[in-house]
Amino acid sequence: MKKILPIVLFLFLSNFTFSQSYQFLKTKEEFDFYNSLFVNRLKPCELNPEYDAENLGIGVSYLIDAYITMYKTTGDKAYLYKCVIQTLCIVKNRHDIVGINSDKRWADRVYLDGNILGAMARFVYLVKVEDQSLQNTPLYPFPEITNNPFNQSFQTFGAYANWLSLKINESLNWFISENYWTNSLGLKKNPDDKNGAEINMQVGFGRALLFMGLSCQNLDYIQKTFSLVYLIKSDVAFYDLCDFISYNNPVFIHDETNNSYWWYHSGWRVQKHCIFNTPDYDNYVEYIEDASHGAVVTQLFLDYYNYQPFTMINTQDLIRLRNTFSKNIYDQNGVFHKAVNGQNSAVYPTFPMEYTTLNYIPFAQYDGADITATPPNVFNIVMGFYATHIANKNSFPSLPYYNNGMSLQGHAEVVHAQWEKECTELTIYNRKLVYNQNFKSKGTLTIAPQQFDLYHKSSDRAMADPVIFQEDHFIIDSNVTAFFEAGDAIVFKPGTQLKPDQCNTIRAFINPSLCSDFLQNPTRFDLGDTVQKPFDIADTVVKTPVKPEDQYKNDLTVSPNPFTYYTNVQFTILKQSVVSLKIIDKMGRVLDQPINDIQYEEGVYNFQIQGEKFQSGLYYCILIIDNHITITKSIVKN
Repeated sequence: MKKILPIVLFLFLSNFTFSQSYQFLKTKEEFDFYNSLFVNRLKPCELNPEYDAENLGIGVSYLIDAYITMYKTTGDKAYLYKCVIQTLCIVKNRHDIVGINSDKRWADRVYLDGNILGAMARFVYLVKVEDQSLQNTPLYPFPEITNNPFNQSFQTFGAYANWLSLKINESLNWFISENYWTNSLGLKKNPDDKNGAEINMQVGFGRALLFMGLSCQNLDYIQKTFSLVYLIKSDVAFYDLCDFISYNNPVFIHDETNNSYWWYHSGWRVQKHCIFNTPDYDNYVEYIEDASHGAVVTQLFLDYYNYQPFTMINTQDLIRLRNTFSKNIYDQNGVFHKAVNGQNSAVYPTFPMEYTTLNYIPFAQYDGADITATPPNVFNIVMGFYATHIANKNSFPSLPYYNNGMSLQGHAEVVHAQWEKECTELTIYNRKLVYNQNFKSKGTLTIAPQQFDLYHKSSDRAMADPVIFQEDHFIIDSNVTAFFEAGDAIVFKPGTQLKPDQCNTIRAFINPSLCSDFLQNPTRFDLGDTVQKPFDIADTVVKTPVKPEDQYKNDLTVSPNPFTYYTNVQFTILKQSVVSLKIIDKMGRVLDQPINDIQYEEGVYNFQIQGEKFQSGLYYCILIIDNHITITKSIVKN
């Protein structure tokens, strides 16, 4: 009899729910495809700020945010170059630079200006703080960078981030000096406004202050972020003398039934009756926040929680916003409501807003975070929506399922969530590598420049710069190092080429631990010599075969682990097998057996473990596949 390694499962719940796997969705490839369609239509570097300010503020700014998320998820530097080129185009269109007037802004609405500043500031933070290896990473001299209208020479990402910081700070300081900001109101729509702007209009400016404060160690900016958080967590109280109505509630109202938040579109903005100069109750409660602006507002919570942890934003706030989406906006019948409190009226805009679904997936990390964060899970809601309405399309999805820049930003978050949770595969098409690059996939990584499908047609423009390259090849240029890493296999298909010299380097690694969080001693197979020699690589497969004794190893994971209330158990079946799953205590007594000798096909399966009959303590989760036992060990406190 094989020795059983213990797993500690603290179980609060005992009801098991299936969760579909979405690992085979091509979310990254589809992002690149839809992004190319959108950019070709929008032409960000040809926009006129006098007429196209909205496309800059809710188009290009969202793209920059999306590219940052894509880089952080995939490690593909192509997204960084997109950020550099498009932020250069944004800066050159600032009113004082392009000659419209002396204002250091892009639009006539603070909402649009804030979005632009927030996205650019996030890029600066990425380079200067979050990924400091980029500081000294050389910038490839693409013409859009070297021939910039500012006559600046940017040798590294760090040099560019420093220059961009100056431009962002110029704009932030202009808004502050022109009285668009007060600590008691936050951002105002105009200098003479007696009230703060609506809450969604505060978001971009607040993010810019946060990221620039942290990047430049600007204590004044950081203090202003604290002022904004204070307003977010404050109460709104007034008395309408005209209608004899009083109002006194937090800005974010707690729905105790669902443990969720909802709020009015006005936030802490309270306007006055035009005649009697008394707070206007009807105006304040006219609109509940809509799902679209609600998704924007949640960005501020996430960023403040993730990057400025010593504020009043806490985990419970994020759990409640998670429930806002999964219990209010979405209901058990699969319907998406327009308002953050689950209603369909009294919101603006009034058209269907399903396209904002993608933007809520960051809250999937709080599925199961406490006893109220129960199914349906955010991950399953959003990925199911994506699979139904977004995946496998040969054209840009239409409203109400997709809406240009905002949906692309949400799409990038979908890629991130899928790549974090699933053993995804990746296909890369035609491309010319002119700078050092890393490519990684948890499953199979395929280089297929001559594979034509929904996302790639013959002679398509490459998704990465240089975009003028339109051949059906994947070429690694001279003096370029390319690293390929995958959990299962790396496949080089026809059209993959090396420049015929000795100055480029390719290394390929098979890392089985990419799809297993519990490997004790993960093996990383260096297969560099396999792919360094040929000039034209055709149908070369780099793979470590699964040994018979390894077929049942490391195929059980528990996440989150440790956890408090419920957790997800995921296991992989590599071939048709008979499966059992048992929960036992430390005395070996079987407390539950949700799966008992049931035949499963090849695939990845998920269960959510819930159950009130389990007390806090030490438990073991035993997975048996064709009489092979896999155990995951963990210690969890109540």
